[in-house]
Amino acid sequence: GNYHRSRYFTFDDALPPLSLGVRDCGTVSSFLSWRLPTSSSETGRVSPGEAHSDSGSLDRQDFCRDHEVKAAESRTYTFFVDEASGPGPADGSSVMHLYTSHVGGHAMTIREGGYDGFGPDSNAGLIGPLIVTRKGHAGAAGRPADVDREFVVLMGVQDENQSPYLRTNIWQQLVAPILNQARPPDHVLFGPTSKPAARWYDAKNGGYGSALAVLEQQWKEMVDVNDPSFRESNAMHSVNGYLYCTQPGLTMRAGERVRWYTASVGGTDSVHTAHWHGNTLLYGGKRSDQFEMLASTTATADMVPENPGIWQLHCHVNDHKKAGMLSFYQVETHGPPPSATCAGLGGSTRVYYVAAEATNWSYYDASDAAAGIDRCAGGTFATQAPKMTEFLRRALAANGVDRVGTTLVKARYVRYTDATFTTRVAEPAWQGLLGATLRAAVGDTIRVVARNSLPFPVSFHPHGVQYQKGAEGAPYNDQTIGTDKLDDSLAPGTTHEYVWCVPESAGPGPKDGSSIVWLYHDHVHEINGTNAGLVGPIIISNRATANLISAAPNDVDKEFVLLFAAHDENGALHTEVNVANLLPMFSGNNMSLTQAERDQLTYHLRKYDSIFADSMRKRGINGKLQCSLQGLAWSVGDRVRLHLVAIGNKELHAPTLTGQAFEYQGARTAAVGLMASSMKTVDFTASAAGTLLLSTGSDSGAERGMNALVQVSGAVPAVPSVARTYYIATDEVDWDFLPTGKSMCGASYGTKSHPRADTLHVPDAPPGGSQALGDEGFNGWEENNLESEYSLYTSQDAHPHRLGTRYVLALYREYVDNSFNMLRVGPKSRANKMSAHLGMQGPVLRALPGETIAVRLFNRLRYPCNFVVQGLRPVGGLAAERQLMPGEIRTIMYVVDRDNAPMAGQTSMAFAYRSDYRAAVAGAAVHATATGKPAPPMSDFADSNAGLFGALIVTYSKEQVVDDKDLAPKDVNHEFVLFMGVMDQNKSPYLGLNIAQFAAAPETVDRDHPDFKESNRKHAINGRMYCNLDGLEILIDREARWYVFALGTDDAFASPRWYGHAPLVHGSRTGSVLVQPGTGVVADVVHNNYGQWLFEDQTSDHAHAGAVALFTVHRKIISLCEQTFWNKC
Repeated sequence: GNYHRSRYFTFDDALPPLSLGVRDCGTVSSFLSWRLPTSSSETGRVSPGEAHSDSGSLDRQDFCRDHEVKAAESRTYTFFVDEASGPGPADGSSVMHLYTSHVGGHAMTIREGGYDGFGPDSNAGLIGPLIVTRKGHAGAAGRPADVDREFVVLMGVQDENQSPYLRTNIWQQLVAPILNQARPPDHVLFGPTSKPAARWYDAKNGGYGSALAVLEQQWKEMVDVNDPSFRESNAMHSVNGYLYCTQPGLTMRAGERVRWYTASVGGTDSVHTAHWHGNTLLYGGKRSDQFEMLASTTATADMVPENPGIWQLHCHVNDHKKAGMLSFYQVETHGPPPSATCAGLGGSTRVYYVAAEATNWSYYDASDAAAGIDRCAGGTFATQAPKMTEFLRRALAANGVDRVGTTLVKARYVRYTDATFTTRVAEPAWQGLLGATLRAAVGDTIRVVARNSLPFPVSFHPHGVQYQKGAEGAPYNDQTIGTDKLDDSLAPGTTHEYVWCVPESAGPGPKDGSSIVWLYHDHVHEINGTNAGLVGPIIISNRATANLISAAPNDVDKEFVLLFAAHDENGALHTEVNVANLLPMFSGNNMSLTQAERDQLTYHLRKYDSIFADSMRKRGINGKLQCSLQGLAWSVGDRVRLHLVAIGNKELHAPTLTGQAFEYQGARTAAVGLMASSMKTVDFTASAAGTLLLSTGSDSGAERGMNALVQVSGAVPAVPSVARTYYIATDEVDWDFLPTGKSMCGASYGTKSHPRADTLHVPDAPPGGSQALGDEGFNGWEENNLESEYSLYTSQDAHPHRLGTRYVLALYREYVDNSFNMLRVGPKSRANKMSAHLGMQGPVLRALPGETIAVRLFNRLRYPCNFVVQGLRPVGGLAAERQLMPGEIRTIMYVVDRDNAPMAGQTSMAFAYRSDYRAAVAGAAVHATATGKPAPPMSDFADSNAGLFGALIVTYSKEQVVDDKDLAPKDVNHEFVLFMGVMDQNKSPYLGLNIAQFAAAPETVDRDHPDFKESNRKHAINGRMYCNLDGLEILIDREARWYVFALGTDDAFASPRWYGHAPLVHGSRTGSVLVQPGTGVVADVVHNNYGQWLFEDQTSDHAHAGAVALFTVHRKIISLCEQTFWNKC
């Protein structure tokens, strides 16, 4: 990266100890926070280097005394709340941070990886809100004066398996009752059952030696703590600690100004979309009835409830809803309720006739699937890398035994012309499986005459629009009776009329565009119905800019609705029908089975054949897989609006489009993240021509077929002259994710000498599972063949069939010229202290709007690769992103169109570049069509999992850069670029080489063993784990811009947190930042807290697996500033 700051100052290597004040003590999550260790509890102080590192002058610090509140003690914690902790310019009058216990002083909470963990404390219940109100906006009690009522909602999966009370709970709930009341024959009590302790039944409590061993053996026989069902039963999917609508107190009055503070906490299961029935909210100026959260993220939204009644508030993720993450909120009124006929709105009444009916749906043409034809590649799978197409081929396969293929019975919402339901209204081809589009303008009334033509009861439940209880279409215990229940469930063959109103609260918010999208879907069997296909869009336009006849917005040329979904045919309305019809040769299957027998057969398939279960999850766009969706087309210069929606489980999507960046939330971005029930609207002006690839940024979706092609007509826009050329080669390197050989997060842990370990991994558990078992008593980790996560990911114990932390990888590296003989060095290269943090990522490229940059790329690998910048226009179109074969050199050029560059208010933004297999094969197909030359076959491919990724930074204008050569934005003092996520070395083409090179006993390696596969999934930050990343350093009171990206599969999201600091994202203050796979975030941080701090992924699974770094805020420097830049020092 060409970072200029290293020329202007250096750091003093002889820093004295830093004396930290009380503001650094007892800290609150998301600001002023320091993870203080527990090992110093005897003295109340921390020995040098014991907090976050084991060497270096910066660690010789005096820490706050007595940070830990011991049993039966009390402490006073003082928090300094400055402007950098309060609401940002885009926030309302208040924001919420979280406070939680981070001590983790129990046997099960000390991380062998190097620092004390936060998971057990919060899983035990120690978490709460701290609300900060803007100065001058608080009432006498400190509450924001512009709201009438506040609620705090925590959605989380409290994992009681990781609670320090696990043993106590097992004893009280399971063991003690058996021993006291139903003692089996030949079992003996060895002491009072009321005294479980750290070591149960020692001499003090009535037993020792053989007596203790016998009792502990009894416990093991009574409770299998490693049983998956037992562990799942302890995962409490709750709202504020309550399951299944048992939470009290969420009561308000109609017309009140209500502020909702929401938060999430946990691991990779912490994917939540909070959804309110009955009323909408304003969230960052955008209208919504749901918003998204990841672990430790928070959100603040305002509601003025209009609809009286008892309404459901729940997480829209399928697994979480069925596991109990539901609650009620009640709106009371002393006046008349809103009109059931929408009287007084003054707009038009729009009548739609819609039937829910069955269809034989083809996700992909069956003959193409049988012939192995790839619609994206324009050829067959036989010429492609087998590893890259494995999941897609599995989803397309049909064999009559255990693969159903691509044509299944599904359900759709179909629009008809009138109440006879005989003549269908034609829908565009791109609509696919998506239900009929309903449109209205603000002020209108929507009447849906709904008919159920299915053999199951269904309903029509809308998001966003206003409705009374008789038109909600959702059966639950809302205390309604009579006619208000008729809408809840339509029996087969019946018809019902739903009336939905469109007041201002259902239309675009002040920061939305001229139209927004809502969903409607089945809510009788919501999970089964939506998996079956019962999902459709409602588009609401601003009345002032709408065509009042069609209700379409006047300020766009093209408008599309795109549903990104993994339709799970394991849990759809027609699952048993499809299994019966499509798997006639499956053992035990025949047409005479009873329904119960059919259910049991299907359950057996889903539960015991994981490959079958995965093949039944069809990941597509509008119900079509792998570029088989037709009709996506527009022209160069068109103003295009995409309504992006999602439904389903914990799958994450991040739509991207060749050559285009999206306008969203007043900023431009290359990708927009979606979760279950997301409803987002993005705009762009079409600049890329030809065939474009629309895909999801998540590897999980893209490799399973969530891709489509777009045809753009019109002349190719002009290409400006090349402003700068980068000479980049892809080189094979020996990379170590843990170059120090140990965790640098803390010197006291991560060694065999430490007596306890936590976050234990069961060898036969599914990948990613963590086990919070202690090292004593009945669930001792060594005797149960458990392994710490630190050992799993680093092979600390030198497993002969593991690879450890060293791998052969491929990196983008910059050279001085076309000879590719000399790496670029000096202040404008990677070879300087300020660029050390870049780790394995490629060089930081820079550009200004209106420029063309050229990348002269030399593939020196033994495998094909390519170079793709997400969001910028490639010269030559998609064909320019085709693969480079080994030894090939090619110039790839990108144009930074003004319409793809930062918007007003964005001084800079970053685009990720990477090697992308999906773009390579689609580009090769376009190139073959244009030239008549077929693409060479590929046996494998080096992508971002192999190490090929980096960033391109674009500054808003020439007036906002430090100098014409550097192009760094001058409104910040420093920039950092971080790539987080999971680098899956199982998907690297170098896996075989790495096994031969780094496994102590290569012949013992089982590539398919879950432990081996999980050990190769590296949870890294710029390719380093456990605080081994160097270079994150800045001066006190300086502002830094952090460009943070996430790469990988669905579970590779990140929620990074800067301890001791609170960043601004899009002008909003936050504690942790939400970064989905395939997306990036720009966070501005004022570093006003000196010391060494954790930068940590708050997703507990990722942090425990190594996604942690250290950043240092220095307070003493030696200035070497040039006079013209003195103000930047």
